[in-house]
Amino acid sequence: MSACHLGGYYLDFDTTRALMEFYNIPDKGVENDRLDYPLNDWLAKNEKYEVLAGTIMHPSKGSDVEDGMLLITQQAWYKSISRPRAMSLAPLPERNVDVRVKRWLVGGGATEDNIEWLSVWDTFGLTVYGTRPFKNNVHGRRPINLDMKTIPLATYQAWVAEGRPDPRTFFGDEVYEMMTAKSRRP
Repeated sequence: MSACHLGGYYLDFDTTRALMEFYNIPDKGVENDRLDYPLNDWLAKNEKYEVLAGTIMHPSKGSDVEDGMLLITQQAWYKSISRPRAMSLAPLPERNVDVRVKRWLVGGGATEDNIEWLSVWDTFGLTVYGTRPFKNNVHGRRPINLDMKTIPLATYQAWVAEGRPDPRTFFGDEVYEMMTAKSRRP
């Protein structure tokens, strides 16, 4: 199997949000488990390509949901490596170039106690799209007024495109038929 070994700094979501506030990085209304999108957008726009952000489950906390951010500063790729061999490799060491990123984090209000160096295997899919941050246009979910009797077709289509539950469960079949009927041509 090919695999990527990652090294970087782990921050809980409260520390990540405080850092983003200090550096005026807008969170774009996203939930904690998607904070990597606005953070990577800001990193790319500011040409800080030495860091890639990704949400992870801390390996020693035993959580089954993402509980923090990994700011990746190094990667080691293996074209072919067995699982036993991968698990026997030493953790990636913190280097001087990594410490520069740590100083940036501390300068942004994080404390040494809130920053942890981690060396983990990329079982989270953080490097699927590469190892550099990229610009994106992610936004948080837009609120939709569920008390409305009808909604515009564009709102319905946006609702469905975002993967939200079927609006019929909120509006009833009659309203759904009226919304979709507008898009049908006679």
